[in-house]
Amino acid sequence: RSINVNDSAATMTLSGTVAGSGATLTKTGAGKLALGNGSSTTVSTIAIQQGTLLLGASNQIDNNTAITLSGGTLDTEGYADTVGKLTVTANSTIQGLNSTSGSAFTFSDIDLGNYSTASGSTLTLLPTSGTYSQGTVIQLSSLAASSWSGYSATSLNNFSSKIRFSDDNLMAQINFGGGTSGTTLTVAAIPE
Repeated sequence: RSINVNDSAATMTLSGTVAGSGATLTKTGAGKLALGNGSSTTVSTIAIQQGTLLLGASNQIDNNTAITLSGGTLDTEGYADTVGKLTVTANSTIQGLNSTSGSAFTFSDIDLGNYSTASGSTLTLLPTSGTYSQGTVIQLSSLAASSWSGYSATSLNNFSSKIRFSDDNLMAQINFGGGTSGTTLTVAAIPE
């Protein structure tokens, strides 16, 4: 199932449920595809290739649905959800992640296979509005570091260096805390 929103100024709202075992929902085109309040997806993979997939409520994506970013933007609008594995295969953006209690968007796993070399894709993280401040903690995964797909010290370091923010004076530092605290990504100032 592929949905193309060509006009960069256009927003198409999807109502109802998109379902299918083994199916992929693919977002193409420069415009926005919004999941309307009350809609949900229970597909195996959501592939965002262009434009933006915009959430309209919490818990719209099935816990096992993998997210593949290959050039587009996932905008969570600050809503809480738990989804499957995150894979980044081209320069992409996730917007709206925050650490506010009850508003965490969590991936079950992060595929670091693309970061075995320093040529891996850049992931830009943006807040819903404004900029992240020094010390902001963003939860990216609830698993221990060793559970991340393709995990190695090299791939982890490459992934950290490929994370960008709207403020170029910030860099990503990944801290691991298993169990209920989850694995978190901490935004910290780049030392001078």
